[in-house]
Amino acid sequence: MLRAVIKKEILNHLVSFRFQISSIVMLVLAVLAAIVGSQDYRLRQARYLEHLTAHQQEMGRTHVYSNLHPSVFKAPEPLSVLDRGFDARLGNQVSLDVFTFPRPTVSGSHGEDWISVGDFDLTTIVRVVLGLLALLLTFDTVSGERERSTLRLIFSHSVARWAVIAGKFLGAFLALSIPLLASFGVSLLILREFGDVELDSGRWLRVIGLLGAYVGYLAVMLLVGIHLSLLSRSSSSSLVYSLVSWLAIVFLIPQSAVAVATAVHGGGALRSHRLVLDETTRERDRKFGELSSEFLKEHDPPFQAPVADQTARRGNLLRLGSPSLYDGRVEYFAREVEVGIDFSTRMEQIHLRGDEKLRQAETLARILASPSPAFLLDRISESFAGTSYDDHDRFLAASRQYREVFIEYLETKNAFRSWRWFTDDSPNAPQPWTTLFGVQPEQIAAEDIQSFIDKFQSEEAQDRIGELKLQFASDPERRLDLSDLPAIKLSGVSPMQSARRVAIELGVLFLLGPLLATSAFYRFAKYPVR
Repeated sequence: MLRAVIKKEILNHLVSFRFQISSIVMLVLAVLAAIVGSQDYRLRQARYLEHLTAHQQEMGRTHVYSNLHPSVFKAPEPLSVLDRGFDARLGNQVSLDVFTFPRPTVSGSHGEDWISVGDFDLTTIVRVVLGLLALLLTFDTVSGERERSTLRLIFSHSVARWAVIAGKFLGAFLALSIPLLASFGVSLLILREFGDVELDSGRWLRVIGLLGAYVGYLAVMLLVGIHLSLLSRSSSSSLVYSLVSWLAIVFLIPQSAVAVATAVHGGGALRSHRLVLDETTRERDRKFGELSSEFLKEHDPPFQAPVADQTARRGNLLRLGSPSLYDGRVEYFAREVEVGIDFSTRMEQIHLRGDEKLRQAETLARILASPSPAFLLDRISESFAGTSYDDHDRFLAASRQYREVFIEYLETKNAFRSWRWFTDDSPNAPQPWTTLFGVQPEQIAAEDIQSFIDKFQSEEAQDRIGELKLQFASDPERRLDLSDLPAIKLSGVSPMQSARRVAIELGVLFLLGPLLATSAFYRFAKYPVR
């Protein structure tokens, strides 16, 4: 009898207009989302490789340690085609130096965007479209049978009540599995063909976890629909309750939870941290200014000033200076680095306190939104897809750790207290710019300083200096040997790690199913058939 009820329910759903039109819409949206997602992934992958290649070339052209800024790159996640999450919204490159705290520098930002609000991807389509279809398939599964008096006819054949309610659920579940599996399969096929992606064993296991999350979500939504049908006296009222429940589950509860959590732990505290950070930044810049004015006046007589190539970062590439000037600069830059590292540590603590506020807000939002199966699905699917906020935090944590390794590397090279921090001139054969005129800086009398400065500013001297700068820039001997620079290794996320990170969400989602099923059996056992 259970098989008969299941068969009847499946056939009824398959021939119904609402099932057919919803399935078609689901499949079309899934195809479009997969195509758009695959193209977006390929563009992001190409941009990632382009930035990585450009960075490697830039590193190979570096002449001094102060201009050495290694970057940490996070490759786009292939499974973001199925669930975009935060993978495309937050930065995927962190440029490192000794003066600043690592933050993302390419695509996106790291701030209030700490919880997903949905994108055009398969997870969103399952959550919205199939979630609605699950309720539409079950809103009249009991109340409609009662109105049509077919419920009494079923019981007249001595069918057990548990078999009827179980058959209705399983029939709707099997029918709903058809558009789900079709959309899921087509999305994977498009990912492979359009995204040019070959999934390894770990990602295949995470794909299975992703499918399991979809299945669990739809099972819960079907049971919610059955409950609403049991609680309603008519199909029309059950339909209204179902639509309201769908809006609440998919939109209202998650968004309200985020709003409340942001109000409690976000807004004001984050603005306060930004003010503290801005003030600390101004204090650091004032300190640098004082250090420069106090120190460089003494050690930088105008007539000894070398040629300076301004770079995009802090340091100047100083060339053609005298040994005495460079020795003085060593003391200055060593002090500047000391101040810079101290302030970067302070700003790191400010950032981390702000991040802690975000985590508190996220935790509160997770608690408040946990009654929503749609929110649970988002959290679980992002974790299995490798596109969650936690994945981004792991990337930032790895960047911070690598910065410490980078600073240790510079210390082992004695970079902070050497000429090579700011110049590629050789300590063994320095060539101050005055040698262009046949004299050393200390040989210039005070009354002749201005005349030499005028000679330096002449067109002929500047042309000669330009030629020297081009010669220096193309000289491989002047470039840093970075063959011993430690490499960073970003470990991937294993399926087990993905599951552990959302263990609570998995527990809640898969506990809701048995609880709703038990409640449905209990209610149907006492359900009046007239």
